[in-house]
Amino acid sequence: MSPIQEDFLHFIWRTLRFNVTHLTTTCGQQLQLIHPGTWNHNQGPDFLDGNVMIGEVRWRGHIELHIHSNEWYHHKHHNDPNYNNVVLHVVLYGSEKPIIREDGTSIPELELNGRIAPYLFEAYHDLVTSSQMIPCASLIETVNPFHLYRWIDRLAIERIATKATVLKDRIEELNDWDQLIWEELAAMMGGTVNKEAFRQVAMRVPYKWMTIYREKPLWLEALLYGASGLLDGKIGSDSYVKELASIWIFLQKKHQITTESKIPVRFSRMRPASMPTIRLAQLIGLIRIFPRLTQLLLPEYRLRFMQEEIDVSPYWHTHYIFERETAFTHKFLGKAQKNILVINVLIPLAYLYHQAHGKTALAELVENGLSTIPVEKNKITRLFDTWGISAKNAAQSQGVIQLKKHYCDKKRCLECEIGYQLLKKSG
Repeated sequence: MSPIQEDFLHFIWRTLRFNVTHLTTTCGQQLQLIHPGTWNHNQGPDFLDGNVMIGEVRWRGHIELHIHSNEWYHHKHHNDPNYNNVVLHVVLYGSEKPIIREDGTSIPELELNGRIAPYLFEAYHDLVTSSQMIPCASLIETVNPFHLYRWIDRLAIERIATKATVLKDRIEELNDWDQLIWEELAAMMGGTVNKEAFRQVAMRVPYKWMTIYREKPLWLEALLYGASGLLDGKIGSDSYVKELASIWIFLQKKHQITTESKIPVRFSRMRPASMPTIRLAQLIGLIRIFPRLTQLLLPEYRLRFMQEEIDVSPYWHTHYIFERETAFTHKFLGKAQKNILVINVLIPLAYLYHQAHGKTALAELVENGLSTIPVEKNKITRLFDTWGISAKNAAQSQGVIQLKKHYCDKKRCLECEIGYQLLKKSG
């Protein structure tokens, strides 16, 4: 049997999956549990605002849980004034040593050993020691689909909120929504290989400069290709490249753009349609149609974004790289790439934007923004397909990805609604 972790005890306590009759403290006082408190996911005591009757006195305050009684001292809670409002110490294994707060007063302790059914320990052991990529895969079909998909829908919102939180510091630093959107769109257009390189390009060429030259596509290309280093050494016979290089020299001097540190834009092992030259050209096409990028955070403009044909300059219909002509191929921004931008950039930024402006209905924003986009097909969604969990749209596929990466992979089974339902019905 694997060692019991604290998350198991949290589950037992918040679901009251133990014998609650004739409770007594380790000192022999009668104890009545009126309310176990609210599970605290942040720093501080594990459960907030609990309510217990000890002897003839009713106590309201926080409740702290540990596997072993002496962990109170190992975690230095006896030196932390934030734990002075703890009214009950709940443990799996108690001891005779008194539990003392920072203010010198003692805390009653409740031991749960012998009050938890053995089959719960066994079910917990099976989950946390599972070698399957989805720990509960062999049991998941027994979970009510209502609970299953309700949880996946909640995880989609959690995933978007997490992405938004990552960008919070950057918008506070910039105080410029268009620049933040510009950086994130550029990074996502760079794909896995050139994500950070494209982000550096967007930071080196601020969006306000791009708006100045919006009606001059050659100048926009000169800015981006020049700042990314893709025009370095381009002095061949291609008149288009020569013109870009000439404009770049002028703009670099005018805006004092330093290129001493090279941006590592990569071409190796890239599909032709994903070449950085093509992605930068498509990015220019996008901002020429939507000069105010904050508009893309609104549903009606995202719809227009999906419907618009975002094209590249004529040169790129017969080229993938500079000075090497190919057969004509229309290289407008495809629907699949647009979906990627909406899912990974526009919806998380819309969430952050609405949150920053005090707007509510954030869950609806995520659901409405993603439910009309087709399900993402990747190794995670295909894995869950094999176990009968099939996402129907991008909202659910985002939920499935969040489930796999942040719950299954980390064995957070008892913080997961699926694990909760399985243990709830076990035995």
